[in-house]
Amino acid sequence: MRYLLVLLALTFVGSLTASAQNQRVDNRYQRDIDRKLAVMDYLMSDRGFSRSHDHTIDFLYEGQRDGYTLNLDAGRTYHFMATCDEDCNDIDLRLYTYNGRLIQSNTRSDSLPIITFRPSYSGTYRIEADMYSCSTEPCYYGIGIYR
Repeated sequence: MRYLLVLLALTFVGSLTASAQNQRVDNRYQRDIDRKLAVMDYLMSDRGFSRSHDHTIDFLYEGQRDGYTLNLDAGRTYHFMATCDEDCNDIDLRLYTYNGRLIQSNTRSDSLPIITFRPSYSGTYRIEADMYSCSTEPCYYGIGIYR
């Protein structure tokens, strides 16, 4: 009986250790994206732009797409920029109206897509990231939005 308890305890500790190791890997990629977004903040600030929305950091598998809605003000110019981790070779950005009409996209083969957009009306829009190429999945990415 004691052997079974020790075996269960070791299995439990082993799973915690594996979970902690996975968390450290994830944190490394997240820190990489944080650094890249901080550089974007600095470069955009140096050009007179400021962050208009909080950064988004997430991960996707190759071929996956994800996004979120945000409010934009009419007459203001917005710059949407994405970056991804070292295992990502190509990430794309797409901007849609609230009802799903594609407004603008950057689908060039690169890992730093940029979209510049000046809405004619204030309202809700949707920005999506598409992980086109990822050599070691999942790939982390970040989106910065400036005006």
